[in-house]
Amino acid sequence: DEICLKCHKREDVKDAKYVHFPVREDKCLTCHDPHSAKSAPSLRRKADELCVSCHAEKHKDFQHPIHVVPSKKITLSDDAKKRLDENGALTCGNCHHPHKSHVPFLLRGSMDNGKLCYECHPK
Repeated sequence: DEICLKCHKREDVKDAKYVHFPVREDKCLTCHDPHSAKSAPSLRRKADELCVSCHAEKHKDFQHPIHVVPSKKITLSDDAKKRLDENGALTCGNCHHPHKSHVPFLLRGSMDNGKLCYECHPK
């Protein structure tokens, strides 16, 4: 959205293989609302609610939980901890990047040999 780009730089997605539709089309306001945001970073609603509002059909068949606090046995990286919600629970953002990725499904890392899974789960 052009109003956003007056203050914010357009996210550089030219090097990304996969780009989320709203980002690709400069439709920031699909997810963000800078004036009445209910959740940081200026999201229209909580991140997972926002994701599932468009991706509910895809999420219902996927088995990984969201809204669950990870077991103390799981060692999360500092980066992964930043993506937990305000209650310390998992979010879509723990595995998926909201804007762009080099991996299908906007995953934050490769699934080759379970690499992304092993960032939290022991082998």
